[in-house]
Amino acid sequence: MKEQELFSLGRWDDKVHKEDFKKWITEISEFELLNSKFRKKFVPSSDVAFSNVIQISKKPEVEKDSDSPDRFKSKKGAGANFINIKGSWNSNDDQGAKYQGTSLIFFPCYEQLDSEDNNSKTALKLYSKKPIGILIAIGLGTAGAGQDAQLVGNPGHMRRFNGMIETIKPSIKEENIPLWWRKDPLSIRTIPQSFFKQVQDFFPNAHPFALEERQEASGGYGQYLYAVAALKLGEDGNLSQDGRSIVRHFLEFYFRERGYRGKDRKDDPANRWYEELFPPISEQQVKDILKTHRNVILLGPPGTKKTEILSKISKDYKGQSISYQFHPSVTYQTFVGGIQPLLTEGGKEKNDEKMGFHFAKGPLLEAIEKASSGKETLLALDEINRADLSSVLGEAIQLFEENKEYELQIKNYKNNPVKMSKTLNVLATMNSADRSISSMDVAIRRRFAFVEIWPQEPDLSEVTDQDEATVQEEAQKWFRKCRNIFLEYGEESDLLLMPGGFYFVASSLDQLKSKFKYRLIPLLQDYLLENRLSYNLKVELEFYLQELERNL
Repeated sequence: MKEQELFSLGRWDDKVHKEDFKKWITEISEFELLNSKFRKKFVPSSDVAFSNVIQISKKPEVEKDSDSPDRFKSKKGAGANFINIKGSWNSNDDQGAKYQGTSLIFFPCYEQLDSEDNNSKTALKLYSKKPIGILIAIGLGTAGAGQDAQLVGNPGHMRRFNGMIETIKPSIKEENIPLWWRKDPLSIRTIPQSFFKQVQDFFPNAHPFALEERQEASGGYGQYLYAVAALKLGEDGNLSQDGRSIVRHFLEFYFRERGYRGKDRKDDPANRWYEELFPPISEQQVKDILKTHRNVILLGPPGTKKTEILSKISKDYKGQSISYQFHPSVTYQTFVGGIQPLLTEGGKEKNDEKMGFHFAKGPLLEAIEKASSGKETLLALDEINRADLSSVLGEAIQLFEENKEYELQIKNYKNNPVKMSKTLNVLATMNSADRSISSMDVAIRRRFAFVEIWPQEPDLSEVTDQDEATVQEEAQKWFRKCRNIFLEYGEESDLLLMPGGFYFVASSLDQLKSKFKYRLIPLLQDYLLENRLSYNLKVELEFYLQELERNL
């Protein structure tokens, strides 16, 4: 079946057949609807009365336009009809009543041609007979989330949606497709008017659907939707290649959330979406960012190879770099420079030493002097948030402006003021699991670019065990389980604690188990003991630890 057969008016309303729609869905997404295997997974609950998964609304109230067979008239607005791949219906309601659960909905968009009386709200309006586009939406039933409350309430639901959006962003940008979604699916609120403006600009002279009219009305569709995208249909009634891709990804997301992966599909698409949501950052990308912003902080959870990236980039400067490890005892005098005690010879007896004082340059002033030669210089700072950064930098924070060279007179250091040359770059690391991260001043944050380094699949290129496949399989399995638990149940603050790939890298199976026992498990236990995790994540992580310990 060709798309134009479905999206022409005659096939869209009362003559749209479920079998036709099923074929179209199968063609565009490789999902087969309403077979017994699908029904079991798509509708897992047995205590709710379900109708068919696909609902096709009744034909809207229209009148044929006697002047042209290609137009029709409607008092309620074109687009009142829709196709809905729905969740569950209330057992006490009939097919036309309110329903529960999440739904994937296709709304047709018709071109508004003219009006017999533009001043009358009840006037019959003329619309093109053939849709010019569709709005694809995900939303809740007007009777609430029902059995899907836990699904849409989990933070991972919208994280996967965001990951799916990252996957289709190239298509969205290419056609400037209007897209809106909200972070909390359970919040009942109206769709922003600015989004409707984008849709109207996307479909000039079109009445997209009945959402806008009914936003404020009780039971209006708009307030129950939490994701909407607009797609154009060509003159032949077909979606563009990008449009088909977007529909396919919406379907894949929706069916995956309902527990169905499609025919002969073994991999979980969520893994791909997570990778899109938390893309890897290469050394070259960090170098490019450093070249643009000069002062950069690599921010991420423990074990994400921040220090390794810092070390490798530092070596590229070939003698024009200064490395420094921050710790709680670092002060202004030790980092910038200051008066410090000094033992010198000069006592009355031989080998006697005399206590004196002198000005000692810290790594910041040493780096400034190195960069004054005009050569590209790097000041590499590890674990920058382990010290009180506001106190350590003091008035020297003025030197860290990205596009300006401020001069600063350092007390007891030369007679001339100092300034940071544009050839001096500062690259630092920051562990997001450290509680002190929240205490960083806004003034300091403003002067640094922050690059997020998220946990990635473990690099097992150095596996030496004979059973290499087993090591890789075990490492990847436990890494994905841990990552997915954090992403599914963790709040935003919890993600800052997610263990990186370092904890899952080993050259042999014995080493991997040892790393789990003496590094990963103690780390996660500390999180639990310190009560640093949200409740749902804590519950799931406790079970993860039980499973992991049983497999050691």
